[in-house]
Amino acid sequence: MWFSIEQLKKLQAVSYQLSGNTSNFINQNITQRRELATKGELNKVEMVQFVNFIESQLQINKRLLEEFIEGI
Repeated sequence: MWFSIEQLKKLQAVSYQLSGNTSNFINQNITQRRELATKGELNKVEMVQFVNFIESQLQINKRLLEEFIEGI
């Protein structure tokens, strides 16, 4: 089976988001925020923005994967 260029673009976008580098970035940010929260120095507004960013990325990946699966 051959995939279209659009399908491959969707799969590539998801694989980038699920890469080790992206995972390390997210884990480092969570660790930093946990340490700040432990010290009572966490910027709650910035934390909410970070969580919203991660949630939006997950929603985008979900949509792209659903579109990719529909095309199979």
